[in-house]
Amino acid sequence: MQRTLLLPLICLTATPLIAAPAKTEHLALYTGTPVKIDGKLDEPVWKQAKAYPMYLAVRPTDPDRDTAQLTEGAKVQLAWDDDYLYLAAELDDSDVVAEVDEDNAHHYRSGDVLELFLRPPGKRHYWELYGVPNGRQTTFFYHSRGRTGLPGSLITGMGMKVAAEVHGTLNDDSDKDKGWTLEMAVPRKALAAGGAVIDVDAPAWQILVSRYNYSVYHEVQGGELSTTSEEPSPTFHDFKHWGTLRFIKPENQPE
Repeated sequence: MQRTLLLPLICLTATPLIAAPAKTEHLALYTGTPVKIDGKLDEPVWKQAKAYPMYLAVRPTDPDRDTAQLTEGAKVQLAWDDDYLYLAAELDDSDVVAEVDEDNAHHYRSGDVLELFLRPPGKRHYWELYGVPNGRQTTFFYHSRGRTGLPGSLITGMGMKVAAEVHGTLNDDSDKDKGWTLEMAVPRKALAAGGAVIDVDAPAWQILVSRYNYSVYHEVQGGELSTTSEEPSPTFHDFKHWGTLRFIKPENQPE
């Protein structure tokens, strides 16, 4: 929903504030072997697909926005096959939190969440898709940015698959966790509705991957925010800050 802006674990703790690339180009690598959605990230494609780090996204109201550092990092990978678009993520997280154990909730209000935004080229509509450390998911479909926030945006029956694995203890702040991993499979049939094309020769889509990271060890009110692309201020729903998404096959993957 539209709102004002309130990583093997890759150990990016206390990463300096580094500006994210403007409009990061994301590449999804084709795989001939379907990904098993279990949150383990042990498929061959995840050893080959390019990994994208996440960068700190500061709110306009943050008093230390000019000196802030990303406390805990993450990396994201993308793949595709004949049936799904896949996302994998590895997230450093000292305090893994997911307080709502149900699908189609506003999980950014109740704990850690990774969000995948997708918009087909030349279209008004787009998706906002959640994966949560306890394996829950949420799917929003917006007919346009001008219709965000309406109850009808929350949808069911898309057929998305989500699985996560926590490296630590969920919802227990008496110890320090290492983080969590996530896999997501988004049905191509749903994404292709309305004539959108997923193929190596198709025009680039728009994409943003964003994260809310809550922790008892952080001082950031409302969770630490990060994305794979340009800082999305003041909202994740501002298309001009999104990156691009292209679909490639191994022979077309850049060195």
